[in-house]
Amino acid sequence: MEKVKIISVQIKKVDLKKLRKKAGLSLRKLEKLSGVSFAHINKIENGLIMSEETWNKLKKVLDKKI
Repeated sequence: MEKVKIISVQIKKVDLKKLRKKAGLSLRKLEKLSGVSFAHINKIENGLIMSEETWNKLKKVLDKKI
């Protein structure tokens, strides 16, 4: 049986909703600009820990807006 290595990167919890609102973005707009789904962003805003890859996508958009 082949072993599968699962790597989970956890970063500190970020108040994504606060950052999104500070940037003046709706969930749908952040979805469109970042490529991260509305549902996933909503889950993150409600406590889901995001991967480093997801954070990098969102951060790229937020950095331009804030």
